[in-house]
This record gives sequence, C-alpha cells and structure tokens, in this order.
Amino acid sequence: GIFRAKYDTLTRVMDSGLEATARVDMSLKDKSVIDSIWDKIIDAVKTLLLECLIDGYANNSKSILDIIALFLLHLPPRKYSTVGSILEKGANRAIEVAFGKNEDFDEHLTSADNIVEGAIDIFLACFMGLCQKMPSSPALKSMTGQILGGTIESSDWPTGNSSHQVRARHKLALAVCESLKTTSSQDLLVATFPLLCR
Repeated sequence: GIFRAKYDTLTRVMDSGLEATARVDMSLKDKSVIDSIWDKIIDAVKTLLLECLIDGYANNSKSILDIIALFLLHLPPRKYSTVGSILEKGANRAIEVAFGKNEDFDEHLTSADNIVEGAIDIFLACFMGLCQKMPSSPALKSMTGQILGGTIESSDWPTGNSSHQVRARHKLALAVCESLKTTSSQDLLVATFPLLCR
C-alpha cells in the first residue's frame, strides 16, 4: 500500500543519508558539527521506535527493522551510549505490544498475529542492536532474564489454539537466542548461560 511505499522511500533516503554522514564524520577532526547531525538522526530513530502506532508494528515492521539496521551500521561508537537507552525502550515497548491483550488489538484493522509478528521484528532489531553494539548494557541481562525466565517457567507451549501471549513469549525467546548468537561479549553469554541450560 501507500504506507509501504513511503517507508521504502524513507529507508532509501536514510541509507544514503547515513552513509554520507558516516563518511563526513570519518573525515572530520572536530566532531561538534557532525554530532548535531547525528543527534537529529538519533531523534528521528527514537520517534520511529517509540511513537510507532500499533498498526505500524504490523504494517511497517520490516521497514523499521531495516532502518534500525542501517542506522546501527553507520552510527559512530561515541554515540552508542546515547542510543542504548532508545534501543532498550524500543525493545520494551515491542514486548508490551507483543503481550497486549486481545481487546487491545480488537480496535485495529490488523490481526493480532500480524501485530505480534511486527512487534517481535522490532524487538529483534533493538535487542540485536544492543547485543552487537552495547553488549555490556544492563538492559540485555534484564530483558534476557525476563523473557527466557518467563518462557522456562511457563508450562504453556504454543499450539494452534494458544493465546497470542503464549506464542509471543516463545517467539521472543527465540529472538533473544538468535540475538545472543551475534554478540562478541563473553560476559553476556556467561551471564545468560544458566538460563540457556534450563
């Protein structure tokens, strides 16, 4: 639809803009001017993640995932600490959306399954970004414990008739495991090892 086309255009614009900004950033000794540009880009990504409407999770999650991946690819390491809290909030918001009550989804034109799938995509982008760029973030251990611990303690296993919360819990656990495979942090892996063994 029309929104998909707009997000495709936004993704292309962000890709070329981020690449150009990163190139200019590498050539400058004084980072003050380019930092103001990075701050505006960070604000745009923050808005995209934290003000996304529930229907946006279903309809635009793949584009949002692409934008976050491009953003993190080009972001200079000196900006990681600023972005860490945004990725954490984006991941937590995606968890809230994925675990939303059926009534929360009833008012939307999109099915609950599509909203949950989109929320999991956005969670994966944020959580994987933290694993790759900020593996010492305390949020990683907290979210990993929340998701894996909750899944292990749950006696519910997804079936065709399961609630979307049960399916979401298991898909989020798989997203955590997939993300942990991408981290270079031995400390994070050691910290989550007991949960992974259960």
